[in-house]
Amino acid sequence: MGKTVLLLSAHRAITQKPIGQWACIFNNAAIAAASALERVERVAIIDWDVHHGNGTQKIFSEDDRVLYCSIHQRDIFPYTGWVDEVGSGTGKGFTINAPLHAKFTVADYRFVFEEVFIPALERFRPDAVLISAGQDALSDDPKSDMLLFP
Repeated sequence: MGKTVLLLSAHRAITQKPIGQWACIFNNAAIAAASALERVERVAIIDWDVHHGNGTQKIFSEDDRVLYCSIHQRDIFPYTGWVDEVGSGTGKGFTINAPLHAKFTVADYRFVFEEVFIPALERFRPDAVLISAGQDALSDDPKSDMLLFP
């Protein structure tokens, strides 16, 4: 794999307007991925947060040059990111969602990375990996029901 960049998450912003209860204006991962695609062939985005990155997924859902992997809590806003959301058109199969139950742990995270995301990354062979790092997945965050620790 090529270079890896860590970005603060703003993954709910879409191309037409900011959305959501906690509106995101600019989608950092999408901007970085689009910029990277001017220089490389394949980009992977790994998105972790309590909320699903519906904006990032929507922007790249039809693009086979971007592998989008999201791990998030299910059954909360924005109520997207189900396992059957896999992309469409030429992007079908390039979206991987791991919606986890409330109170999921580091062991659950590790399982998803080792058994799902890492094998997908090895098959995809990205030239660049972007990490969209949500900050509300920790155990003491009032917006989440997760059991993750720094």
